[in-house]
Amino acid sequence: DAFSFYNPVAVNEQNIQEGKKQEIIGSLKADLKPVDWLTVSTFYSISRGNDLKGFYTYKNSLFNATNGDKNKTHNGYARKETEDRYRQMFEITGLFEKDFVEKLNVKLLAGYSYQEETTDWYKAAGEGFLTDGFTYNNLGAASDIIANEHSADSYKKGNKLVGFFGRLNLNWDDGIFLAANFRRDGSTMFGENNKWGNFPGISAGVDITRWVEIPQVNRLKVRGGYGETGNLPKDPYFAQDLWNVAQGGNFFYEGEYIQSFEPVRNPNPDLKWEVKKELGFGIDFALLNYRLGGSIDYFKSNGTDLILEYDVPVAPPHFTDKKWMNVGELENSGLEFVINYKVLQSGEFKWTTDFNFTYYISTKMIDISNPYIEAGSDRFYGELGAPNLTGVRTILASDTVGKNDVGQIIAPIYMGVDSAGNKIYKDVNGDGVFNPEDDYEIVGSGLPDFTLGWGNTFTYKNFFLNFFLRGVFGHSLVNVNNARYGDPITIDMQSGMGITLDYIDTEDGIQYSDVHVEKADFVKLDNFAIGYNYNLPENKYVTSIKFYVSGQNLFTITGYSGVDPEVRYGDKNDNDNPLAPGIDRQTTYFSTRSFTAGINVLF
Repeated sequence: DAFSFYNPVAVNEQNIQEGKKQEIIGSLKADLKPVDWLTVSTFYSISRGNDLKGFYTYKNSLFNATNGDKNKTHNGYARKETEDRYRQMFEITGLFEKDFVEKLNVKLLAGYSYQEETTDWYKAAGEGFLTDGFTYNNLGAASDIIANEHSADSYKKGNKLVGFFGRLNLNWDDGIFLAANFRRDGSTMFGENNKWGNFPGISAGVDITRWVEIPQVNRLKVRGGYGETGNLPKDPYFAQDLWNVAQGGNFFYEGEYIQSFEPVRNPNPDLKWEVKKELGFGIDFALLNYRLGGSIDYFKSNGTDLILEYDVPVAPPHFTDKKWMNVGELENSGLEFVINYKVLQSGEFKWTTDFNFTYYISTKMIDISNPYIEAGSDRFYGELGAPNLTGVRTILASDTVGKNDVGQIIAPIYMGVDSAGNKIYKDVNGDGVFNPEDDYEIVGSGLPDFTLGWGNTFTYKNFFLNFFLRGVFGHSLVNVNNARYGDPITIDMQSGMGITLDYIDTEDGIQYSDVHVEKADFVKLDNFAIGYNYNLPENKYVTSIKFYVSGQNLFTITGYSGVDPEVRYGDKNDNDNPLAPGIDRQTTYFSTRSFTAGINVLF
């Protein structure tokens, strides 16, 4: 009955979780060319999806699938869910293209788009069955109401998105390029006062080799641009107030019991688009008769009016302490390099290699203040939660210059044990008393310093082989499993049931510290494929046949002891909060290694 400790094999064998997924997708596209220089296009798509899921926990299972008392004998638990999804999209565009004078090509695109989607979900549940024979197919046979869970629940949500857009492209002699674009988008997901947003962009480039001959250089294009894009909230109703059934249940009023509700989120009629503003400069090059090519880019982006949930004072006009607001500005900058080289191209053996590298110069919080938080204030995210670590925060967010990097992982510093076996931690502020809320240091970053990728393609006659390696370096992860269930320094063993009980029984109890923050650099073989192209004799039916075997996520090289060293760009326990990267939660599951064998036939 230890918290969260159950035999995963027993959980799998003593529970049923299965379902069906159906998707129907259709689309229509039409192009009309009334004159040579004008093309009118329309596109319409519609999709319907439905999931039907069933869950059942057997009567003898110690694992209780309900959200109620883990020690309660549930005598069988059943649940059935259905979800219906609907989405439609319509778009119409007009493309004007014409050559003016001798070398000027002009393209002008204008359009309108409409998108609508809804999700309809329902579930019913019950427990207390005489037999396991029905599993989830006879909810009426349940004898008990679910503890802390409605016997039936449902919701329906939807949103609409409308956009007007235009783009102008000018091309002078395939050497000078200029592009400008503009979008005006409106969404029902925002507050009544700010449903629309305007997003401009402009870019230009010059291919120097069109006018200057440089030995062994086939292309040398210099370019730059600025653009703005808008981001939608993760939920269509963040701008509206939300009420749930009150914890206290019903109340007595005028001779009868009345259902009571309580607020859990305040409305915000001013909630608006989150805007990303990006400035970039780059060079594209090709050398040695296009044998060597690549690009170098510098980018700097600012995310403004970030959509985040904040604590607010419970006083008019607020009903509760939570509100989604547009607050804060993030700045991100970096360099990107891409190189591709045809190493061998003569004879029957050919080899092409590609390399990419991204270096992140900085990711900083420029502003985090709002009417309820002063500029320069520190905010703490990434609470580890129950059991034993409720209130323990792991991520610092600040707009104070010098400590405003995003993703700073904080922790007390473990120093060892004293003669009595008690753990010792660093007194950071020097007051003579260790207090985890005051005595912490920045011990890592949840964001990487740089990433790289290396891809290769080999061909010999009709055989081919390709693979892609990816590496991410410089980030750390808070290993929540180790923080909660084991301490590799004081216990010197792996996490497990016995270790957990020993650890809880130590005199000074569990304490999160820097030993639970690990470097998570890794290299992964993302893809590997080998195959053979069989060219058939000329005929009117089949042109070629390709046989291949491929694999994905084949191996990982890392020193991280947790389940997966991938970067956590947001805390999934906090609506994927981007201010709290670097937390490896207990619910992380193993990434899938897959293999595929296939045949492609070209007719």
